Amino acid sequence: MPYPGVFKPIKKGNFRVSPFQVNKQWSIDNTSYSSSGYTLHQATHRNYITPIGKTTLSTFGQNYNTAGTVLDLATHAGNDPINIYDQSYQQVIWQAINHKYYKFPYDPGRNLGASDRNTIEKRLFLSASSFTIPYFKVGESIKPGSLVITDTSNDFILRDDKRGNLRDTLIASESFASADNLVGYWGFNEEFKKFKYNAGYHSNDIIFDSNVYEVDVKSQVVNTNFQPGIMTTGLADIAARGYTGSELLLDPTLDLPIGVSSGWATGSTAAETASYSAFKITGGQLIISSSAIVTGSGGGNVYSALSLIGSDGMISGRTYRLELKNLNITSGTIELKFGRNFNTNPTRPTINSSDNGNYVNYFEAISPASDSFTINSSGSVLATIDKISLKEVEMPRSGMKAIFDGTGYVKTDAYKALNFDREDDFAISFWYGGGASQSIYTTDANSLITKRGVNDKLILNKKTRKREVVEENRTLTRYPFDLEVLNSNAGSTNVGTIRFRRSDGVITYSSASATQCTGSFQNNQAPEYHIVAQKSGSYLELWIDGTREIQSLDPVPGEVLNYSKLMFGAMNTDFKNALSGSIDEVRIYNYGLNETAIKSLANNHFLSSSAYQTSVAGNVFYKSGQSIISSTSPKYHKALGEGGNDTDAKWNIDYKGTHTIWENEVLVEVPAGHSNVTMNPTALQRANTDRLKKDFTASLTPYITTIGLYNDDAQLLAIGKLAQPIAKRSDVDMNFIVRWDY
Repeated sequence: MPYPGVFKPIKKGNFRVSPFQVNKQWSIDNTSYSSSGYTLHQATHRNYITPIGKTTLSTFGQNYNTAGTVLDLATHAGNDPINIYDQSYQQVIWQAINHKYYKFPYDPGRNLGASDRNTIEKRLFLSASSFTIPYFKVGESIKPGSLVITDTSNDFILRDDKRGNLRDTLIASESFASADNLVGYWGFNEEFKKFKYNAGYHSNDIIFDSNVYEVDVKSQVVNTNFQPGIMTTGLADIAARGYTGSELLLDPTLDLPIGVSSGWATGSTAAETASYSAFKITGGQLIISSSAIVTGSGGGNVYSALSLIGSDGMISGRTYRLELKNLNITSGTIELKFGRNFNTNPTRPTINSSDNGNYVNYFEAISPASDSFTINSSGSVLATIDKISLKEVEMPRSGMKAIFDGTGYVKTDAYKALNFDREDDFAISFWYGGGASQSIYTTDANSLITKRGVNDKLILNKKTRKREVVEENRTLTRYPFDLEVLNSNAGSTNVGTIRFRRSDGVITYSSASATQCTGSFQNNQAPEYHIVAQKSGSYLELWIDGTREIQSLDPVPGEVLNYSKLMFGAMNTDFKNALSGSIDEVRIYNYGLNETAIKSLANNHFLSSSAYQTSVAGNVFYKSGQSIISSTSPKYHKALGEGGNDTDAKWNIDYKGTHTIWENEVLVEVPAGHSNVTMNPTALQRANTDRLKKDFTASLTPYITTIGLYNDDAQLLAIGKLAQPIAKRSDVDMNFIVRWDY
């Protein structure tokens, strides 16, 4: 019988290591992230020149480009990062340790890593919010599909789509036009990365990749000004999120009496000799108490009026927000007057007791220099107002747009997907901004988007005796589409209307919109117009701002196919019919759009914008535990900042960390008669035997409570404790399994 002992070797094959993954749920919010090991960085443009890092911004909204500096750099020269590829100042590029912010150029849905040779650096837009999770709360990676960023004021809910994209669930992506049918896209956002400066006028030719769907297609830009793009809509939502200027009233809290010090004056709108005491400011409150209507000496009703002294800084064409706080009308009605020219459009609003509370209205200043904001009271009126606020709403813009001044254009080669024939359906979607005047009046229209003025011609070079292709300006009579804006040569009632034409060289279809698109250029304060021109089945259609204005059977019987180059802003490179106005977000589809898709393209609301046909607002880098938000939409500006656009912004981030657990398993074999007895030789009957003395065995009842694992040097490595003692039998073999995780 073998000598008894407590050490037994582990047999080969009795040890196994099995990995498994666990996911731990984490949640963090804007109040506690910094004290929990998380890091938030902001990257924001300084005057549209690239900065990287945190900012010292103290104000938000539209003022971000002038409020403070980035990294306390006085100028960009020699300090801001330079694109080593083309030595240009570029939009923000986010980098961390051994990776960058990547994007696959021909499949925007893919989020690739640094090892993929097909990646390019993704340029960020006007701002970026980068959120870093500490490693011990990430583990090996964030679990794909688990990260959710929620703005608690319901501006956005960003969900990780398992492919590294953060998608805003508040944007209705199901209404998008079919991306599979998109054959051309010019947004002037991605291409902008190669410009030496991120905004301004470009007088030299610039070649850029204009179309991510056609690898080899290039566009040429000549004499074009690039500035912040299409205006967002949704006045109330924009103003509520901090996109307002400073208070324009001298005494908004109504602490001063009527007069020069408070900026208010009383008077009459019908008789200069009339004098009233219907308005009184006292105790931080405006009290209105007027008598019955009287007739002035010149005839007509006399209104008691409280008007601003001067315009208080209002500018014609700008949008303003008026708030009457704690309005309490006991009887009668009050008329609000926003400028002399607002008598009919819009009508002067009248308010009564149903408007009590915090009354808010928006208006555009028309002639503030001659007649500013006025409160009119007629008849028997009893009312009080605790505070009056008047602020300009600084409408934010999204992306970048191309602005033409009559001397520029964007030209793209006639690649196959754009060469529509007579049977082909197509749709052209874009945003246009323009005023009533043009700088070129050669004809009755100026060119928006056309495919008939620039062509390639095969000639014989007499010197080289070789054939070569040269470009020529020749206006074709056969073309699938030609979009123009009519000017004053077409008559005052037609100025600004959009004309859609198509011809086979014999019969020409030509029809213009009813809407005059003239309100979006002066002062750069009005939103642009969304245009869709399309052939859908047998019909030709023209849509303005999501409303169909023209639908007619296609009367052109012959072929319309040509191989002319695509031109924006001019008919040809000699600037024929060159445009003064802006063009943005040009999309060309090879099918006819339905109403849902067109309205989606025409929607650039601050909260729900689908104009860019994407719900992606950023990316997640799973292994590094970082997420970044950057989008053309201004609602994401400083999305996770200390206040964002609204200083009271609040947010939550929920995610799951992934941790690999290694389960170790050892099979411990205890043969019969071995182990858990004793190593004391005095307990044996004699040497070289394992028989115990009788007086020892009589009282011995062995139990196993602990199993130890040792190395070859008899050093203890691990201890396994049993839940309860197990009797050690000497007549049978016993096996134990020891498991531990780390």
